[in-house]
Amino acid sequence: MKRWIALAAVVMAALAAWFWFSPQVTLWQLKRAADAGDVAALSAHIDYPALRESVKGEVRGKLDARGGGLEALAGALVERLGDPLVDAMVTPQGMRMVFASATTPRADGTRQGPPLGMKAEAMRIRRESLSQFALVDPARPGAELMFGYRGLGWKLVGVRLP
Repeated sequence: MKRWIALAAVVMAALAAWFWFSPQVTLWQLKRAADAGDVAALSAHIDYPALRESVKGEVRGKLDARGGGLEALAGALVERLGDPLVDAMVTPQGMRMVFASATTPRADGTRQGPPLGMKAEAMRIRRESLSQFALVDPARPGAELMFGYRGLGWKLVGVRLP
């Protein structure tokens, strides 16, 4: 009987450790794939349809909030121009630029930092629920990458814009 209790305790501890550390493992895998240029491995952690819809919804929401009397025109412009632009940007190559940390040389001999100014070491994980966490950058309040638990792992499923 004591063996079963001990086994159950070990299994519960392993599950709790996996739950706690799995977001860090996922982010490490994303960064590693982006730095290596492995878009297939990167894409395994991104739900592109959900991410595209999230970006489109955030853009529409921001335009509606600022639109005033021009809401209908702003909505039409977003649908005509914004949706195809989002579809063109939310691709494996576009996501590689978000997660890559490699510096690139400039013409003057200096090195440029990570694309989009994101610094992997500055990013923080904030748990939203058992099945969702946000990746946040304290230097850019309000901008968040949302991850959801899909299948047997975490996938990037959305964004929140400041």
